[in-house]
Amino acid sequence: MHESILTDDFTSDPYWWDAAPRPEPAEAALPARADVVVIGSGYTGLSAAHTLARGGREILVLEAQRIGEGASTRNGGFAAKMSLFGFGDLAAKFGLDRAIAVHKETKRGRDHVLGLIEREDLACMYKNPGRYIPARTPRHYDALARELDLMRQHVEIDADLVPPEAQRQEIASNFYHGGKILHDSGDLHPGLFHQCLVDRAIAAGVVLSARSPVQGVRREAEGFEVSTNRGAVRARDVILATNGYTDAAVPYFRRRILPVNNYTITTEPLGEDRVRAIFPTGRNMIDTSWLFFSFRPTPDGTRINFSGRTGYAERPPAENARLLHRNMLRVFPQLDGVKISHCWKGGIGMTFDFMPHVGMRDGMHYAMGMNGAGVLTGTFLGDKLARRILGETDTETLFDCKGFPTVPLYDGRPWFLPMAIGWLALKEALGR
Repeated sequence: MHESILTDDFTSDPYWWDAAPRPEPAEAALPARADVVVIGSGYTGLSAAHTLARGGREILVLEAQRIGEGASTRNGGFAAKMSLFGFGDLAAKFGLDRAIAVHKETKRGRDHVLGLIEREDLACMYKNPGRYIPARTPRHYDALARELDLMRQHVEIDADLVPPEAQRQEIASNFYHGGKILHDSGDLHPGLFHQCLVDRAIAAGVVLSARSPVQGVRREAEGFEVSTNRGAVRARDVILATNGYTDAAVPYFRRRILPVNNYTITTEPLGEDRVRAIFPTGRNMIDTSWLFFSFRPTPDGTRINFSGRTGYAERPPAENARLLHRNMLRVFPQLDGVKISHCWKGGIGMTFDFMPHVGMRDGMHYAMGMNGAGVLTGTFLGDKLARRILGETDTETLFDCKGFPTVPLYDGRPWFLPMAIGWLALKEALGR
């Protein structure tokens, strides 16, 4: 282990917690009743709770950890997509009509989140630099070109190809082979965005209960009984918004969510000039590999966040930092000698069809399977669920559940992931 790559103040806490630390919960008894119990305090749960409280309902949010300690304050802060698949992959897998519908739904979700930021004056450092999608191989670049042609035939799209010889206008790296710019793509500070949602929810009257893991949900004649380590709460409605942190308390959903860990490092301060030399346009970036790298300047423009996988085995944060640092140098060899100040893990909630799902089962509402696109998808779908409970119209979404797939022998413990990741890594290597 090369300790020299770590700063003296290295931490396994997310970089985002520097500006938005996770508060320790105050001790308070759980209420005996609530109109709605929301399980999970990420973007989905808080969005639903805020809308419901504004609609006059008494809301209790239950969180197993500290408020927002899970994926919502650990992600990349990208506000661009609502599907893991690109347009071409969606068309190939689900048909052209479905791909067009997902594209339109993504615009609805993005408009909702941007409207919320503006309407509620959320100080979350949102900006719209666009996204650059660098191609890992020449074949990937050709696929990006075909996809852009297909999109221009069927949907409105503000995008451009960047040929390999012009790549350095976007990224100071020779690792890639050209790419595609999506101009209408934003990013934000996920910790501050979450804290703003917390503040608005509390101001609306929402009760937040941290370190209150749910042990079971039981249907009753007039609602539900939600059991926790701190007692039981009765509610007329329940919303499940646990995504990648779904556990044995709800076994049906646990069998349908695949928890995948992603890791992120943050460099020590580099200064705005050095970061701008690497990212001339300041865009966020996710490459074309299934085992993708993603990276962006931090919102203040002084550091770089670099994300990727380090395998499936649990490792100490310093070891994960070393592995990600090595990958970062593959892309940006000019960062040799730069130290790492943060390395953290985030849990992504994947689904077996790679699509989010929203609906109701046994009377319980749910929005699950954000597939790494929680900023838009979770915030949008949480609001949709709340408006259904309030009895409003126009609450349908493309992701209304018409079947929530799982696979045989899967019980929520992804025993097959090491083999799947190994196969994808081999396939990537052979492709190169």
